[in-house]
Amino acid sequence: FAVAGGLIGFGVWLERREPFRWVARGLIGGGWALLDFTTYAMHHIPAVRIVHSALADGLLLAMVAAGAVGHSLRYRSQTITALALLLGFLTSVLSDVSWFTLTSSGLLVIALAWLVVRMRWDGVYVYGVFASYATHLFWVNRQIALTPIVTPTGTVAEAQFWLNAGFLAHYWVVYH
Repeated sequence: FAVAGGLIGFGVWLERREPFRWVARGLIGGGWALLDFTTYAMHHIPAVRIVHSALADGLLLAMVAAGAVGHSLRYRSQTITALALLLGFLTSVLSDVSWFTLTSSGLLVIALAWLVVRMRWDGVYVYGVFASYATHLFWVNRQIALTPIVTPTGTVAEAQFWLNAGFLAHYWVVYH
């Protein structure tokens, strides 16, 4: 956290000097990425786990993602904001599919749709739709197929179908 905060702080300070603006923004982005990964690791990587509550971890990750997006909005740049949102999508694909994945992807999609409407950023909309469905196709769908699902009624295939349908329906409803 200290290194991530240092990168963000030094980047903000360095950004005031015109010749170093792009280097500064790289430091800021790197700081937010490090902060996001460190927060993710505190619960999801057993060797460094210090947060045992999934709820606390989810809240911490949401705060980091909100901070990164909020900071990126200072620049009113679709590209920088899209990169900040990418942190959230990467976080959701680094773990097993669970309520955390559904919740985090749901919040990301809602935040992205809100930004698109509020800022009128069509490019971010296209990026968000692509990122959501690509994440589902290449990670979530595969993880659902590999995860043994215990279901009191019906078959495992039916449970997998409804879980996939839930993700995809959520994306469709929010984006439309």
